[in-house]
Amino acid sequence: MNYLENLCDNNEYPNDLPSCEQYKELNDGLNSNTDNDNYCNGICCKDYSYNGENVNKLCKKDVTNTCRVNFYDIDTKEIHNATLTDKYKEPCKKICKKLIKLSTILDDVNNIRDRCSYYNYWALEQLWKTSGTNFDSSPNSNEKNSLTYSDIVILQAVIRGINCKDNVKDKPCCFYFDGTFNEWKKEKYMHDYFKNVDHLRSKHKVGNTENEKYCEYVSKIASLYKDYLSECCTYFFFGYYWDHCPNFFKCNSDLNPYKLLKELNCSDKWLTEYPESLLQSLAIDRDVILRSRIKGCRGLACDPFYMTVLFGFSVLGILLLFFFFYKFTPLGSKANRKERMKREMNHHFEEKAMNHHFEEKSMNRHFEEKEKNRHVGGKEKNRHVGGKEKNRHLEEKERYKPPPKKSPQSQASTSKKRIKIAYHPT
Repeated sequence: MNYLENLCDNNEYPNDLPSCEQYKELNDGLNSNTDNDNYCNGICCKDYSYNGENVNKLCKKDVTNTCRVNFYDIDTKEIHNATLTDKYKEPCKKICKKLIKLSTILDDVNNIRDRCSYYNYWALEQLWKTSGTNFDSSPNSNEKNSLTYSDIVILQAVIRGINCKDNVKDKPCCFYFDGTFNEWKKEKYMHDYFKNVDHLRSKHKVGNTENEKYCEYVSKIASLYKDYLSECCTYFFFGYYWDHCPNFFKCNSDLNPYKLLKELNCSDKWLTEYPESLLQSLAIDRDVILRSRIKGCRGLACDPFYMTVLFGFSVLGILLLFFFFYKFTPLGSKANRKERMKREMNHHFEEKAMNHHFEEKSMNRHFEEKEKNRHVGGKEKNRHVGGKEKNRHLEEKERYKPPPKKSPQSQASTSKKRIKIAYHPT
């Protein structure tokens, strides 16, 4: 990796790259005196009183200033107790002075984000070069491969304080100092490659003798590119992707260094195998789509992932549309009236049905009582008729009863009376 580390300092390398031009501008005038030397010496070397301005007050002011940024929540007490390592004091002063004048130093970079990203990795480079750490140091040596917490507190206070100065706060440049030197280097190399890729493509000419040195540069980047693909990118089967490391890495396959090597007509010694299988494995919906295609179905309509998402959003959209019409249009009030009328009609029908039920029940009870009375009256009538019939029968029997037989004495008396009547008529 020494090739990439010395890329902009060695004339044998392609030092005409856009990233090298920007870093050269940042390196110019580092040792010259400026009006900001006292400020930077004070905050980097903890000389808190200079020219009537107090660094602690500036740091306190940052807590309520409108240009606050999402840095560590460092209070004044921590800054008082922190001490910057001696070897980082000079890089700290350089970082401080260049940040104050950043808008004038990189005035040819119109995009504030690009200007800040160049400055970010230039500042980190000043620190790791001073540390003297070998790029290939083992991962177990992190204590020597990164800043101490005290160093981070001071450097972060420098960035926060400058970003809140009147001449900088409208265009602040904010970044972190966490991570290891090795991580910073790799990120810087990838960041610079994506800034240089358009320039490299412009060198695509048949027979161009400069292509060879560009091929070496791109081949060095290709090995790093493969390491960051799975960490910084999520791909989908139909070509969409998500960038997880936008500050230094781009997942657009058109910027792939493996493709650029072929565009530059590089010789076989620089060509490396394109990680097609790795890209395929990063497509999170690949297996689902391939299974759907095996079943003879093609297109988005056959993809369960997309169909599920589409169905969910469609349902939400329909519900929101109905809610809008219900709440904010005359249709909603009309629906309310219809609903109220429907409830009233249902209540009316229920009440009518209940009354009908009670009436029917009352009539049934009335008919039952009438039937019962009729039954009882019939019995009494039968009994009365039967008594009259019996009396009539007795009367008829009495009427047709034969006269009683007369005794001999009464018969003799009757005969005498008849004789007497016969002989003594009146």
